[in-house]
Amino acid sequence: MIEKCPVSAAGAGVSVELSADLADSLGVRPGDTLTGIRLNDSQLLLTASDPDFNAQVEAARQSSSHFRNAVRALGT
Repeated sequence: MIEKCPVSAAGAGVSVELSADLADSLGVRPGDTLTGIRLNDSQLLLTASDPDFNAQVEAARQSSSHFRNAVRALGT
């Protein structure tokens, strides 16, 4: 599914608006928190925030810096 999501100014940052259909299909409601994961310079993965997931991301971040050469070799 490809859907354009408008971006607007919000305080010192920006906000991204999801259509009602997209929000419903993702199970996202106003007040929920999404986690953004930068995949590369032009791609961002948004996922519903989950404490276990956040802990796993932090562990992966620490491991990838510790095993930088191995992670780099796996990516090619």
